[in-house]
This record gives sequence, structure tokens and C-alpha cells, in this order.
Amino acid sequence: MTRSLLLCLSGMMVLLAACGDFDEFDRRVRQGAADSPDRRIIITPNASDAGVLTTDGTPQLDSGLPEPDSTTPPKTDIGGTAPPTGQCGMNSFEEQVFILVNQQRQQQGLTAYQCDAKAVKVARDYSALMCSTGHFSHYGPDGSTPWQRLTAGGVSYSTAGENIAAGQSTPQSVMTAWMNSSGHRANILSSSFTHIGVGYDTCGQGYNHYWTQSFFRP
Repeated sequence: MTRSLLLCLSGMMVLLAACGDFDEFDRRVRQGAADSPDRRIIITPNASDAGVLTTDGTPQLDSGLPEPDSTTPPKTDIGGTAPPTGQCGMNSFEEQVFILVNQQRQQQGLTAYQCDAKAVKVARDYSALMCSTGHFSHYGPDGSTPWQRLTAGGVSYSTAGENIAAGQSTPQSVMTAWMNSSGHRANILSSSFTHIGVGYDTCGQGYNHYWTQSFFRP
């Protein structure tokens, strides 16, 4: 009986180890408790829909997407993207994603997200960091979380979340990927958030195109 129990427990541990890694983040912070560990992390059991790291630490595309898009983006001025001339300091790719997000929300009868210049910078800086280091995770190379990055960027929030993606060369392709992933779609269509920052970078290495959406409610 004891041996059977041990075998059963061992099998359960193997099954858990095979689950997907962290997908998207959402943290609710009580006033005055910004460092509270209270948070909700969605664990995706389907590895093809997980989206940060495989169990052996190998980067994979967010949302279980096809092979990275090898299309060369237009030659532009800053980090492979157009100069930031749009609202909230967004460049053309970031602004297109922002528009597509609110189109999706409108179709569901939801209030449009407002853009936030500080969150845009946080998202863009993180996309650039992932691109330059080859790191692809919600946790930064230094272990930082999405919430810590927002706080460091001067964003005050009561709840916040993050979507990341890599390999998609156009705003439409990355939005299609996120909308085809239940967890990322939930962030895009969430009623918990009111503001968004979108960040894009391309650096000619790794998956070449890196995207971040930072969501929050003040």
C-alpha cells in the first residue's frame, strides 16, 4: 500500500512538472501594501498555450504560436520602429496595437482602454530589454515582476497585468496571436483594467520582434 501511494505521488509530481509555465499576471494590491505577495498567477496546463519558458528553460513563443515571422519590418529610425509621434508617445506599431485592442473591446461592448505615457515607456523598455538580452519571460533578467516595473516607471495602480509576445512582425499578427490565447485575450478584454501601455522593439536577434502590453487600473 505504501509503495503504491509513493508511486501515485511520484506520478502526480511528474504531471505537475509538465505543466506550462507562468502565462499572464494580475495582482490586486491593498492600499499601503504595495509589496504584498497577494497575486493571481494563471498556470496553463496546455504547453502549447503556455508561453514563457518550457520546463527545460528554453524560450518559446507566447501563446503557442507558429514559427517566428521572418518578414523584415520597414526600415525606420528608432529600434526598428517608427519614431514615437502618436498619442501617449507611442510609435506607429504600438499605436496600431492600441487601436486594435480597443476595437476588440468595442465589439464586446466594453469601455475603451486609455493609453498611459508612463506605461508605454515601461512596456517599450521591457520589450527592448527582452530583445537585447534574448530573455523572454514575465520575470526580468534581474527577477523583476511586471508590477515592480510599473512602480519603478512611476505608474500608480491598484491592479495590473501584462501580456508579452515574440516573433510577430506586425501589429495585426501579434493581436491575432494574443486573441487566440484565452489568457491573453482575457487581459485584453478585462473589466479589471482601465489603462494600457504598449511597447514594441526589434533588434535583429532572437525572435527579432518583441511586444509587451502593460495593463492597470489606478
